[in-house]
Amino acid sequence: MDPAASAEPRPLALLPLLPLLLLLPLPGRAAGMEVQRKFLSPTPTNNFALDGPGSRVYLAAVNRLFQLSGGELALQAEAAVGPVLDSPLCHAPQLPQASCEHPKVLTNNYNKILQPDPEQGVLVVCGSIYQGLCQLRSMANISAVAVRFPPGGSDPLAVFPSMLNVAANHPNASTVGLLLRRAGGGGGGGGGAGARLLVAATYTGFGSPFFPRNSSLEDHRFENTPEIAIRALDARGDLAKLFTFDINPSDDNIFKIKQAAKARHKLSFVRAFLQRARRPYAYLALNSEANAADKESPSHSLLARICLGDAAEATLNGSGEPKKLTESYIQLGLRCGGAADAFTRLVSVFPARAAWGGPADEELLFGVFERAGPGGARPHSALCVFRFAEIEETIRAARNSCFVSPAAGMVTVLDSVVQGTGPACEKRNIQLQPEQLDCGAAHLQHPLAIVNPITATPVFTYNGLTAVAVASVNNYTVVFLGTASGGLLKASVGINLDSAMRVVSRRSISVAYGEPVHPIMQFDPSDSTYLYLMTSYQMTRVKVAACEQYSTCAECLAAADAYCGWCTMETRCSLQHECMNFTEANFWASASEGVQQCPSMTILEPEINIDKENPVLIIQINGTIPNLNGTNISCDYGNNIHTVARVAGDYANQFIYCSLLPRQKYPAFPEDQDHVTVETALRVNSKNIIRANFTIYDCKRTGNIYPKRACTSCLSTKWKCYWCPSRYMCVSNRSWCEDALQMRKKSDCPQIVPAPVDPMPTGVSRDIMITLANAMFSEETALECHFGTERTFEARWVNSSAVECAHVLVSPGAAASPQCFRAGPELADLPWTPHRAIETFLPPPALRCKVEKHEAVEVYNCATGSADCSQCLGREDLGHRCVWSESSSSCRLSTESPPASDVCPAPEIKKIEPLRGPLEGGTLLTIRGRNLGRRFSDIRGAVRIGSVPCVPLPDRYVVSETIVCQSGAAQEVFADVVTVNVSREGKSRERYSYVLPVVRSISPQNGPKAGGTRVTIRGSWLDVGSELRVLINSSKQCTDLSRSDSSITCTMPSAELTTAVRVCVQFENRSCASYNVTFKYEKNPMITDINPKKSQISGGRIITLEGRGFELVQNVSMVVRAIGREQTSCKVHSDTMITCPSPAASNITAGSKPAPVDFYLNGRLYTDDRPALDEEMYPEEALHISKFSLEYYADPQFFTAKKEKWIKHHPGEPLTLVIHKEPDNLGLESSEYQVKIGLISCEIQIVSDKVIHCSINESLSTSERQLPVTIQVGKFNYTIAMLHLGGGETAIIVSIVICSILLVLSVVALFVFCTKSRRAERYWQKTLLQMEEMESQIREEIRKGFAELQTDMTDLTKELNRSQGIPFLEYKHFVTRTFFPKCSSLYEECYVLPSQQLSSQVGSQVQETHPLLVGEWKVSNPLTKQMFFSGC
Repeated sequence: MDPAASAEPRPLALLPLLPLLLLLPLPGRAAGMEVQRKFLSPTPTNNFALDGPGSRVYLAAVNRLFQLSGGELALQAEAAVGPVLDSPLCHAPQLPQASCEHPKVLTNNYNKILQPDPEQGVLVVCGSIYQGLCQLRSMANISAVAVRFPPGGSDPLAVFPSMLNVAANHPNASTVGLLLRRAGGGGGGGGGAGARLLVAATYTGFGSPFFPRNSSLEDHRFENTPEIAIRALDARGDLAKLFTFDINPSDDNIFKIKQAAKARHKLSFVRAFLQRARRPYAYLALNSEANAADKESPSHSLLARICLGDAAEATLNGSGEPKKLTESYIQLGLRCGGAADAFTRLVSVFPARAAWGGPADEELLFGVFERAGPGGARPHSALCVFRFAEIEETIRAARNSCFVSPAAGMVTVLDSVVQGTGPACEKRNIQLQPEQLDCGAAHLQHPLAIVNPITATPVFTYNGLTAVAVASVNNYTVVFLGTASGGLLKASVGINLDSAMRVVSRRSISVAYGEPVHPIMQFDPSDSTYLYLMTSYQMTRVKVAACEQYSTCAECLAAADAYCGWCTMETRCSLQHECMNFTEANFWASASEGVQQCPSMTILEPEINIDKENPVLIIQINGTIPNLNGTNISCDYGNNIHTVARVAGDYANQFIYCSLLPRQKYPAFPEDQDHVTVETALRVNSKNIIRANFTIYDCKRTGNIYPKRACTSCLSTKWKCYWCPSRYMCVSNRSWCEDALQMRKKSDCPQIVPAPVDPMPTGVSRDIMITLANAMFSEETALECHFGTERTFEARWVNSSAVECAHVLVSPGAAASPQCFRAGPELADLPWTPHRAIETFLPPPALRCKVEKHEAVEVYNCATGSADCSQCLGREDLGHRCVWSESSSSCRLSTESPPASDVCPAPEIKKIEPLRGPLEGGTLLTIRGRNLGRRFSDIRGAVRIGSVPCVPLPDRYVVSETIVCQSGAAQEVFADVVTVNVSREGKSRERYSYVLPVVRSISPQNGPKAGGTRVTIRGSWLDVGSELRVLINSSKQCTDLSRSDSSITCTMPSAELTTAVRVCVQFENRSCASYNVTFKYEKNPMITDINPKKSQISGGRIITLEGRGFELVQNVSMVVRAIGREQTSCKVHSDTMITCPSPAASNITAGSKPAPVDFYLNGRLYTDDRPALDEEMYPEEALHISKFSLEYYADPQFFTAKKEKWIKHHPGEPLTLVIHKEPDNLGLESSEYQVKIGLISCEIQIVSDKVIHCSINESLSTSERQLPVTIQVGKFNYTIAMLHLGGGETAIIVSIVICSILLVLSVVALFVFCTKSRRAERYWQKTLLQMEEMESQIREEIRKGFAELQTDMTDLTKELNRSQGIPFLEYKHFVTRTFFPKCSSLYEECYVLPSQQLSSQVGSQVQETHPLLVGEWKVSNPLTKQMFFSGC
């Protein structure tokens, strides 16, 4: 039946996104089973299946398919099959003609059928989406679709809804499937022609609780889909017939309830399975919610049978085809328990061949049934067993009753089925053939229902059983039961000789805490010692036996584990197939054979005399040991000492002869011991298989170890020793001594006859007479008396049987109490032994000589141990002659005989306690003082409280010092002194008060039923009396009491129910002092989750507990089992939240498996509410399993940006730190980090996976120049660097120096600039003067030159005029050529020649004087002048 769990995946903190393979250690080896492998699914699981040889495991979960390896559960392939857009009111989209106007939503896909077909190599996978559509996936790779259906493509097939609507389309609606293979059907088509699929699905259409509410009556899903159908599954043949009903469309092989009757027949299917008897049958286990008044099916749990038929029988119905489903369909009820207390709902079934109630195996059906628990509690469940032989006989009788000899109320026809034939049975004059009695026929009414159910008595009951699997192993029937809490139980059931059933052993382990086990469990096909089971989120492979935990054969066989036995030649407990040569006789002993079959050996002479020559060990072989003839055997004595062994006798009675180890290799005798025990092992083929011990003894050591009791020791030892009187020694061979036979038993030894001896006062000597028995010495033999001290006394012979110890004087030393001294005369005249004792074989003296003073001498001192008169005179009862001296206040020895009696002073009462008690009395009053009587008889009836008697207790009385009495009842409240009247009356100084205690209230007034609540009871006079009890409902006690005058504090016990209880405060075991005080037990607090689930190894991470009912919790502590160092205290914040610091871890490798976490609420271990039957039926397996776990990782690693160890900082400036961290798996929040610089917190601003930013805005002013930078996460505290505060004076000095240097440089630069400026100014002025002077000189020279030139020109002109003249240059041109020769040619071209040309043209007269010489030259500034003279 499909789980109804939600399809929502687990939270990420609980389950990884991808499937994980967990290799887990043995969770509970003592449980006799072992979880070998686990595979976790990210979504709830639905189904699982195994391939033929078990080499692959297919797991179907919500929206996911997984292919796992058979042994390791390693993930091989996976496929996503959801979610998809779908609507329960729409046809599957694979129908090309389908259309839907209803809205579609994202819908999870719940797997309904997971059936492998190895012959075709396909895996049938049917889900809840698309109206129960099926896929054919490859068994070799589940992620690949082997046959696509409908195929689609260019030539699509005609597909009908009935071919697609296979499984139920609702998550909570059940569907079961079963692969059928018609005999002879596997022809050339590769095995597909004979493949069929039996499908049974719950109706989810209109009128069912699964149909969508507020929807139209339109229902496409179950319009033509039957409850039970056999469909064709030939994946390699004509795909047009795939998933069609098996016979033909016109005569469907289906079982469909009429639409009008569907509401009355709500079928929920549990499992479909095959069973072969005379012919193959398919069985359907289901539950029916039909009305009890319905004649067809008054039972709730049903078993339906369908005949499959062989090919040879297919023609019996005359059609040449197999029978229709309804022709052979018959159902009967299964009842577990009586009619009044029946377990009405079937949960899981498992067919098996096993022994049950008889020695032979038979076909059985094991079923787990349940009924609702009270008040919504976990359902009560039971295991019942049904015989298939009884089921078959009932079916035959029912068919015979229907058609041959009708019997009213035995069988009826299911007229609510569409394919039915008629409303009632009718008698026919026919003789039914055996095949018709088993499977019906087409001409007979069908389908049938048997009215009266088959009833079975529950084998045992349990709360929350969900699954069953059974195996028959070594004469045991082993039942495996899954539970709703995720546990697996194993019960081995044996058969007595009288065929009575008995459960010989029970074991249990936890597979997945809190996750129900799926109803179907399967054994590994390749190794039946492994069991596959599935819980809500995981797939598990469990080894059904953990035999290796038993180290000895007795432990192995006494465990009564059907799978375990003792492998003799390998000396280990193992599974049968793990033992070498297990098929041969006596190599492997089964637990069913009993512990007496354990191999062992018996040494026929286990006690060997050390003086024996050439000893040989004769070993008898017992138990299960194979024939040792032809094997290499020897005896192993340890320390690499071996001797040769040989086998004698026949196979049934094997004897081994071994030579004893050599004398020089005998082990050393322990000190003060006359024997040594040696272990020897039988070594077969270099392996010790069985062991036994033998003893080597030495009679001479027996006599020497106890020299004062040599004779009695020799004759009382268990060895074969003899006493030799003449040699005064113990011998092992009586031939060594002539008179050895004179003494045969220890009573023949010389000994002291016990006689009473009066106590002796210290310092006083006296003669002591000792009577001897068996004295074999003459009266001339010298004797000495010893009394346990170093001093000896003379012994005088009185007669042949009496000796007198003369002038015996012994002292008890400083001991306050009398001491006992043992009397023992010894011989003193034999040279070869200094002292030979005359023995007594009585037990040692007791601590008090008065008990056995007949065998010892008591010595006393009156001055010691007597502090007052009563103690001194009270010693008279002990035979001590002491008197009291009042003048000296001392006790001394009386010189008179007998001593004169004296009267002691009046009793002196120094202290009484308690000072108050209840009116009802019963208080144990302790009176301390002096002279409180010489003996108990003196104070009997002598103690009173005022007028109220107080009865002394004999066992609590200390002579003269202490009286403990029980106060009587008083009529009213009063206070008075305590009196003790011993011939004289003594009164106490303190007064004892009778009071009436009053109880007013209790707080808190409620608490969890688990107990542990610390309550305070308030009132008055609550500290009175000697004994106080606080009773809850007059049965359980409130523990850990502490009280004061006004309050009592105690811890409440646990309770079974949530109810108000009466609290009784009881003083001195009398009546209750409270009447209206009640305490209410509430539901226990529930812890639903813890977060985070990871911690650093150093611990201290804050773990938040979520749940409810925390207001009832007073104190909480957290413990991590196995690795947690300490228990941490938690804090309750609200009714729904508690925070706990995680403990530090030890002995763990970071990242290892999660460690179980326990919480103690009010001092009580927190557990989920478990059924009481768990501990009652399985006390040895009712172990606590932690619900929560914590995963430890390495402490986080931090460092600075450049991994420097020093950080410099100037005070007064803001500081920002950047801290880097290594990646980790802790998932720490920003609030979990704390950064400090010294004692100042650094405010964290940014936190990422790799970087943490924090800043400090205040000034770091401190006298220390270095501050540690620490980061703390929980209890992990790490210093990542040191902050160095840079000095402020140095910075100022450096600044001043730099400024000074800059100032000096500025002054120097200014000075240089000024100097250069003045120098440049002086140079400029000098240059100006030089230019002016040069200008003046030039001007002067020009004038002179012009004057001379004028004179010369005039002279020349005159000469020319006279000779008609000569050509001459213009004056301007002349001057230019004279003073500026470089520019003369240019000037001539530009000025002279054009001028001449012009003059010649106009005929004007050439001027004689150039304007340059007429005007005055002027230079505007020196620079212009300089330029003028540097060139043109």
